[in-house]
Amino acid sequence: LQFLDLVELQLRDRLRRLLPPEAHAELRYVVEPKFDGLTVVLHYESGRFVLGATRGDGTFGENVTPNLRTVRVLPLQIPLDAKEGPAPTRLVARGEVYVEKADFTRFNEAQLAQGVKSYANPRNFASGSLRQLDTTISAGRPLKVWLYQALIVEDEQIPASHSGGLELMRRLGLPVCPDIAVFDDTAFDELAAYVTAFGERRHLLPYEVDGCVIKVDSLPMQDRLGFTGKDPRWALAYKYAGVEAVTKLLDIV
Repeated sequence: LQFLDLVELQLRDRLRRLLPPEAHAELRYVVEPKFDGLTVVLHYESGRFVLGATRGDGTFGENVTPNLRTVRVLPLQIPLDAKEGPAPTRLVARGEVYVEKADFTRFNEAQLAQGVKSYANPRNFASGSLRQLDTTISAGRPLKVWLYQALIVEDEQIPASHSGGLELMRRLGLPVCPDIAVFDDTAFDELAAYVTAFGERRHLLPYEVDGCVIKVDSLPMQDRLGFTGKDPRWALAYKYAGVEAVTKLLDIV
C-alpha cells in the first residue's frame, strides 16, 4: 500500500491532472529495472554503429566510440537476422553499460592477487573501464550493455510507444533486458505487486539493480506531458532500500 500510494500521488494523479479525460482510458505503463551502471547514447546509421557517447551533463558527453566497439554484446551492424528486413536509416538509443556481479568479483580478485588497484563497486568499474584512453584495456574488461530507450528512429514504421521501441531494438538484435513488463492503468495493483516482487528477487539477478522505473508507454503522451526542468513528468523512478548488514569494529588506529 505504501508503494501504491506513492505512485498514485507522484505519478498517476499527476497524469490525470495533465491529460484530458479521454486519454485516461488509454494509459499504459512500462516497468523496467533501474540499472546501476554508466549511461551511454548509441548512434546507428543504415544499420552501422557509428557513434557512442556518455551522457555527460545531459548536453555534452564524452565520445567513447572505440571503447564501445569492444563491448562484445553490442552489435556493430544491425539487423542481426536478415529476415527482419533493412535497418532504420537512423537509430539513436540510450543504454546502460554494466558488469555482471560474478565478473566484477573475479576481476577484483585478480587485481588483488596482482597487488594492483581494485574497484569499489560495479558502477565505478563500468565507468572507469569504458573511459580508458587505451582501447585495449577496455577490450579486456567484461563489459555488457542494456539498451532501454529508442530516442530517434528514422523509418517509415516509427514505434508509437516506448515498449514498441524496445521491441524494435530487440528484433534488430540489440541487447534489451527481458525483465520489462507493461500494465494498463486499470491494473495498478498488479503493477505494484510486480515492483514489490521484483525488489525481493533483484538480488538473484546477475547484474546490479537499485530500483524500478515506471514510464508512460505512449510516446505522444510523453511529448504532451513534457518535463519539469530535467525531470520527465511521464516517469517515476522508485528506488529500493539499500542493503543493510551488521558489522563489528575491530580497531581504531
